[in-house]
Amino acid sequence: MARKKGSKNKKVEKVTTEVLPPVYKVTLKLLGREYKAEGNTIDEVLNNLQPGGWAKGAGVLIVEHDGMIREKIIAGNHIRNIFGLASGTMREVSLKWVRGLFI
Repeated sequence: MARKKGSKNKKVEKVTTEVLPPVYKVTLKLLGREYKAEGNTIDEVLNNLQPGGWAKGAGVLIVEHDGMIREKIIAGNHIRNIFGLASGTMREVSLKWVRGLFI
């Protein structure tokens, strides 16, 4: 059976919609100062926060996502491990613990 003439070269239009990734806004209150960052994932946002290598003491971490706001008090050892001069392994362990609080 023969095909119709011109049926081979039909153009198909693809409709694509842009899906925006979720935006996380994080505020870290540490020793009377506020540090703010935004990103697509919790890990990216925590990497964007720059309180410096002197990070000591407990802090308050506020995460805004999809209109929901969560506040958590983070212990000093986790603050020091994430933002201080701790080893990579300790940093990953503390990041996993903090990520578990907000997911």
